Amino acid sequence: MVLSGALRVFLLCSLSLCLRGTEDQVVDQNTLHHIIHHIEQYSPGDNKQYAVAINIPAEMCGAGFRPDDTFLSGDQPAEVICHFNKRVIYESATMIGAVPKERYHSEFWLLNPKDPNASPMQNLLNQRKDGCVIFYTYNSPCLGTCLNATNTGRNILKALNMFTLHDGPKALVYSQIFGTADTEQYRDDFAKVNAKIRLYRCTTAGCHACFNGGTFDQNLCLNNLNP
Repeated sequence: MVLSGALRVFLLCSLSLCLRGTEDQVVDQNTLHHIIHHIEQYSPGDNKQYAVAINIPAEMCGAGFRPDDTFLSGDQPAEVICHFNKRVIYESATMIGAVPKERYHSEFWLLNPKDPNASPMQNLLNQRKDGCVIFYTYNSPCLGTCLNATNTGRNILKALNMFTLHDGPKALVYSQIFGTADTEQYRDDFAKVNAKIRLYRCTTAGCHACFNGGTFDQNLCLNNLNP
């Protein structure tokens, strides 16, 4: 089939717009590194597990953005950490956060309903439906519980589906590897996460996507070394 010149131009332009829209949904990795560094001030202590999610204007996740003193200024570290110390979920219009409590991990508390209506994460997503959502957990989601499909009462896999319906850029980020398992097990379970929200590892050296073109970067995402 031979396309007319006008139709060919229209199709090429449409394809360009579609591709550009896809690219716009990816969080800039250098910007992500700066944002995670800012989020680390909410840590309840050295090597202590916690999880925080933020929903910010999408442009703040683009190249060149750097957090300043006004970034998340409504979420004061002292107040957030006070909630953590009391084992209470922190919630605001821009941030949610939790630490492990009882038998449940911090990611579970944020993703699953605390009442019949919606989870803290869903409430956060609703605040800005096209915003950039960054879900940070100090330790990677555990394979035995959080990413174990057979553990129906405590895994987070089904809850992660909410991110597939979110229009803005999004990232799930971890710093440290939790537990020990074969590389193949990490790859397979992390792929379940990446299918719903892009998975990154951030250390002091920078942030790196764990999957690129379907290929798992085990060197950057599994080694307990700063890449």
